Amino acid sequence: MSAQELSELLQELIGEISYMDSEDLGDAGLQEFEQFVGAHLRSYEEGGYLTRDQGFVIGLDDGSEFHVTIVRSN
Repeated sequence: MSAQELSELLQELIGEISYMDSEDLGDAGLQEFEQFVGAHLRSYEEGGYLTRDQGFVIGLDDGSEFHVTIVRSN
């Protein structure tokens, strides 16, 4: 798996969670991910970040942002 593939997979997973409501999260046993409901995701490429790394930015409703960088090592 490449860094780009993992980045896309994680974005997809968090993206799916962002569309769930509290009840759906509870039914799935994912209550601890409630802060991701309504999250906005964009890849570094989509956001115009000047980096060669793969990754994405998670923007939460409270205005906070988290940058997730994927670096493959081996």
